[in-house]
Amino acid sequence: MDDDNQRIIADADSQLIGKLDQILTLLGNGHWSKHFQTVRQELTGAETWEQKHTAASRIRSVYGGMGSFNDWYVDGDVDGVDFDDLRTQLYELSRTYERPEVARALLENEGLA
Repeated sequence: MDDDNQRIIADADSQLIGKLDQILTLLGNGHWSKHFQTVRQELTGAETWEQKHTAASRIRSVYGGMGSFNDWYVDGDVDGVDFDDLRTQLYELSRTYERPEVARALLENEGLA
């Protein structure tokens, strides 16, 4: 694996998993916590672009509509960032594996690009 690709992938993984950890800190136990713990496990176990992309897509799948994650409220913050901001940042980072440089690095490592 090329060093640049390894760095790009590690950075992408770290950012998304770090944001999931922050969200999980605030959620405690419950429905949303279980969902995001599952996604986190899928991401940490994923080896291919497809697996990472699918797991990250599961994050976005719970946003939108009545009773969705973006309707959920938690009073608190992690590292000075409030829950609403964390939720927005998580959504944006869920597109990590769609970024061209990340996708290219992962696909090159799989011999597909």
